[in-house]
Amino acid sequence: MRVRPWVGQKEYNKGWRLKKLYGITLADFDTMLESQFGRCAICKGVNADGKRLAVDHDHETGKVRGLLCQKCNGALGSFNDSVDVLIEAVSYLRKHGK
Repeated sequence: MRVRPWVGQKEYNKGWRLKKLYGITLADFDTMLESQFGRCAICKGVNADGKRLAVDHDHETGKVRGLLCQKCNGALGSFNDSVDVLIEAVSYLRKHGK
């Protein structure tokens, strides 16, 4: 069995994953994180569960939009990235006292 030398090297694995999935480097991720002050681009919170912020991207174009907490990233996914549906959700919340 051949052992890969990079297995277990956290930073290498993170960088490889970012490049493969989103076309960005670990330095790009760190620059985005710094520009967002380490916070979610939507709710401005940090991940309470200690996980890294998720790389949000357009699923059609692959373009990276920013870094989001797990809840905000999941919410956008649940709304299928639809601005119209999100506007309806805001209207609904406003109508019902939020």
